[in-house]
Order: sequence, then structure tokens, then C-alpha cells
Amino acid sequence: MAVPTTFADLSTTPATNVDLVAESDSVNVIDNHFRVIYVFIKSVEANTATNGWTSPYFALNGGTITGDTTVQGGVFWVGDSSTLGSDDPQIVISRDVDSGTAGNGHAFTDSSTVNRSGDVSYNSYDCRVTFAGAHDYGHYAAFQVGPTLSTSGTIGDLFSFYSYPAINEGTLTNYYGLYVQPPAITGTGAVTNAYGMFVPLSFSAGTSGVDALNYVLYNASDAPIYSAGAIQADLGLSAGNGAGASYTPTRTIDAVTASGTAAGLRLQQLTQNFWDFTVPANQTYLTISNATGTVVKITADKSVVYSMGTSVPTLANGEGALTFTSDTNVRISYRGSDGTLRAVNLTME
Repeated sequence: MAVPTTFADLSTTPATNVDLVAESDSVNVIDNHFRVIYVFIKSVEANTATNGWTSPYFALNGGTITGDTTVQGGVFWVGDSSTLGSDDPQIVISRDVDSGTAGNGHAFTDSSTVNRSGDVSYNSYDCRVTFAGAHDYGHYAAFQVGPTLSTSGTIGDLFSFYSYPAINEGTLTNYYGLYVQPPAITGTGAVTNAYGMFVPLSFSAGTSGVDALNYVLYNASDAPIYSAGAIQADLGLSAGNGAGASYTPTRTIDAVTASGTAAGLRLQQLTQNFWDFTVPANQTYLTISNATGTVVKITADKSVVYSMGTSVPTLANGEGALTFTSDTNVRISYRGSDGTLRAVNLTME
């Protein structure tokens, strides 16, 4: 039968017969009525799928759907646009967000008020997909972000994920901007590699223009970064305000600072002494110092300056010491492998 375009067409379609207008409640009459309605719905579905036609019978101008609602055998489409950017969706939001409505826009919002007794939890988005059968699959993404920017204007920021809770009252014990648990493996399941966060090798701003800042992880705050496990950096670690995004470490650890700023490395055991290796601000020499002051200074021309103590140290077998015991005396000490301490005192002019 032809696709009905008005309500009056239902009484003139080829499927209409004498029984349909007999105003009888016989089984045949009811059955024929249902046939007309069935053909009408199927025609609307066919036209909607092929050319984006939306039936005026299904266009609700306002109104409310109450109770549990089930949509079977089709796509639940929200919006007045026919644009579809994904394969095989079941729920689609497609609309033209233009100046017809002022202000910001959101495709989806959970604005619920949670006030339920008991030690309960709540989730605005829950993904519980089950993969079955004996098939191979390429990948699975619980949440996938792939916007297309085709504007001649400028977008200030693009956040694939944004977290900014508001704590107005009560106490939040722990706040996690991102919480990743390891996979729960049971039965014969197996995981080859596990990455809490993975950034591919080709991470960059693209070939059309790489900005000065290009960081995989950027901490703009003065809060520290903690790791209970070891940190591995194949190209080395760099520290200091002179190591920018384009700086590549040349050693295992590079301390790089801006001109006029001291660069240093401290080795310390808490409650014990520390040792600082420092290039002072605007200087070219290196100092090695501890809590007592500078011990050694190495200049750029390879001169070595020692700041010696006046006390002769306790030496182990095979150790020696050079001690300035006074302004005019030097003591050279050495304890041999036999445990005997031998020394000589030199008087300087």
C-alpha cells in the first residue's frame, strides 16, 4: 500500500475493504485494522531509514512519556538532524546547535538528586558490555572521543575528559580525578599487557603546526607527583625551569635551569647528612657541599679546590687522608692492609 500522508488516507488505502468501514467488532474487522496500522508503521520506518523522512505522526511537540518505555527493533533518535557519525548506534542525538537557542549546550546531562538511604553508590554512566562467542575483535572503547573541528574560528580548549566537583557540604574522604583498577582475571582469562595510561609513539600536535608546548603529562600546579614504584625514562630525566618541551636529556639525569638560577642535585638520607652538587647562579664552577659547607670546588679549567677539616679522620684499611692540622702543617695519613696507621707531618712555609 502507499505511504499514508494524512489521517484521512487510512480510509482510502488499498488495504481498506468493506469490513473496515462496517463498524463491526468482529475478528476480521479488528485484524484488518491492525494490518493497516502495521503497514503504516513499516512504511514510516522504511522512509526514515532511507531518506531521513520524519513522520508528523511521531513528532511530539512537547509532552511527557511516563512509566517504563521500551524501544525494540529500531534506533531511538533525538534531534532534528539526519547527520550520523557512528556505525550501528541504538541511541542517536543529532541536532543543529545554532543561534536559535542562546547559551551553552549539552547533548546529555544527569541532573539527578541522590537521596537514598543505606551505604549505596551511584554512577551517571555505567558500561557493562559482554563479549561472547568465538570471534576476534579489534578493540573496545567504553567511552570514545572523536570530534571534528571544521570552523574557521578558534576553540580555546578541547577537554576529552573534565572533572571539577563542587563540595558544598559534608566531607569527601578521597577525590580521584582518574581511578584505574587492574583487570579482574578469572577462570582461563589472560591479559598480555596492562597499561594504566598509554600514550602512543606518535603523540604530537600534528603536521599542520606543532606548538611550543607538547607534553604527554603536564602538571601546572606546585603539587608533587608521587610514585610508589620505580620510574623508567629511556631518554633520561630532566629537572629545572630551563628544560622546556623541546629539551632532550643528554644524561640519565639532567638538571637544567634558566640563566641566573642555580642548578643542583641533592643526595640525602633523612636524619643523616646530605651532599649537594651545585652550579651556583651565574657561575661556571661546581661545588660539593654538606651541612658544614663547601668541601670541594671544581672550576671550569679543571682546577680542584679542597676545603679541608682540621681533624684527622678514622681510617679503615686501605684508606688515606690529607689533613691541614694548622695554618702551617699538613698531615698525610694512611692505614695499610695490615691495619697499621702510618702518617707524616709536613710543615709549610
